[in-house]
Amino acid sequence: MKKTVLFSPVGGTDPMSEWNGHDGALLHIARHYKPDVIYLYMSKEIMENHLKDDRYRYCLNELGKLLGHPFDIRMIERPELEKVQLFDPIFEDFEKELDQITAEMEEEDELLLNISSGTPSMKSSLLVLATMLDIPCQCIQVDTPVGKMNNHEHSKEYFPDERWKQNPDNTYVPGDKNYNRTHSEQLISLKRLKYEETIKKFVRSYDYHAALVLAQEMKQHTASYINKLKLADARQQLDFGKVNNLLKGQDAAVYRPVKQAETRMVYEYMLALQAKVDKAEYADFVRGLSPIFSDIFDGILRRQAGFDLTDFTKIKHGMRVWDMSVILKHENNGIKKIFDNAYGKKGGFKGDWVKSDHLVVLIKGLVSSPSVLKCVKDLRKVEESVRNMASHNMVSVTDNWICQKTGQTSREIVEKIREAFTYTSYDIDPVLWDSYKKMNEDIFSAI
Repeated sequence: MKKTVLFSPVGGTDPMSEWNGHDGALLHIARHYKPDVIYLYMSKEIMENHLKDDRYRYCLNELGKLLGHPFDIRMIERPELEKVQLFDPIFEDFEKELDQITAEMEEEDELLLNISSGTPSMKSSLLVLATMLDIPCQCIQVDTPVGKMNNHEHSKEYFPDERWKQNPDNTYVPGDKNYNRTHSEQLISLKRLKYEETIKKFVRSYDYHAALVLAQEMKQHTASYINKLKLADARQQLDFGKVNNLLKGQDAAVYRPVKQAETRMVYEYMLALQAKVDKAEYADFVRGLSPIFSDIFDGILRRQAGFDLTDFTKIKHGMRVWDMSVILKHENNGIKKIFDNAYGKKGGFKGDWVKSDHLVVLIKGLVSSPSVLKCVKDLRKVEESVRNMASHNMVSVTDNWICQKTGQTSREIVEKIREAFTYTSYDIDPVLWDSYKKMNEDIFSAI
């Protein structure tokens, strides 16, 4: 069951003001928030008052009877604390006490901090600590009944029972201007701010998985955007089934801009590849080039030559392989001749699984556009120069290394691939290449 805990320094106007007779901040917070547990932090001077007439517990117990809500009152006694104006020792003591209190609280419990009672150093210590606590925490301020500073002159005699009976707050009803003088501030913790800035940093660099892992560590604060991070992570992992399941309540145009299955796969793969460059994961980038090149070359053949790869291939052990019986059966279509001319000196074309090199040979034999041929040549050079070397050798793959081997930076290769898409049968609007940026904006809007 949810429990509300109040931590309160005790000040000179607690439990009731000698000047105006109203609730002090401690009593007024207890009256309106009805905490289950109240921790009273008492300095030397406050302890002397407590030992004289037990005024603080007496009035809280009377209030509990009036409300039908008894309080569990716990004392934090500091009879040695005389220099209540010093910040450092009070801050350190508050931090220790609050660490112990919060360690005993359940996740659903709520902590209230009275920042209207006590000395300025006590109030400021609680405000600073409130920004450091990684639990639901509210700082409660209480206005004076007259709207100005309290009178802090105190008499030697204090009769809690008489003052309790004369307390005007006991007669106020809802709607009266003095009924509730509390103000609650739920401060954003420094830890939460630090986490959110780190999450934003990960999102900006397209590292959605890292952003999601961090968000899950502080799930009590990330409910408004954690589903968006799950979507982004699943999208980058090309887990389209999970993306479809998570799309409810989200903008499909942001997280699934391309619906057609075949086009969506090659498009999303390309976005993930672009992100490798943005994250400087150059080895993964070059190793991931061959699949995208094969799909691009396939798309070029379909659009530029009307050549459908599925007519001349079959699936074997999950891989697309050439169907030599079909190729040999249709010698007049020129396909076999193109392959023979290209591989004759190597013992002839023997089929096997479809390689990007095979598709380049077909493009050279079936496509006449100079711009298409140059684009394909440039991409094939990239694959031959860096992809195979990075995949089969232990090398340090940097952007400079890629440029030395290919004459192009990784970003220039990305631009060349985007150009190649315009020659394919894949219907991808060029503006969609910035889809991750739009997705990031959607995530940021929720943080």
